[in-house]
Amino acid sequence: YHFDSLDAENGSADFDRFQIELIPFYKVSENFRVGLGITNVMSAEFTFLGDTIGFENSVGIVAELNWRISNRNWWGIRYVDLDFTADSLNGFNISGLPPLDGSYIGLMFNAGF
Repeated sequence: YHFDSLDAENGSADFDRFQIELIPFYKVSENFRVGLGITNVMSAEFTFLGDTIGFENSVGIVAELNWRISNRNWWGIRYVDLDFTADSLNGFNISGLPPLDGSYIGLMFNAGF
């Protein structure tokens, strides 16, 4: 489950979704690996000033580069190529709109226990 929220004096905005990823990794060396896979985003919703926009389920591509910093800990960078297509506004059908680019790049840290 992923979510993001923004709160201010004049309102708030929320974006949340369920996400499943499948990323096989190729081990280049003991301390470096490369992954390329798919992500499936489900039940995405954006809420702003009391209105909720629902999005169709989306499938995208995930690419990752990871560097081992200790036995069970990794730093990494990832890129996700993904589009979101709105399909409802407050429960009413609004399909037919052009997709929105939901692609991103990010830094990450994985810790094993």
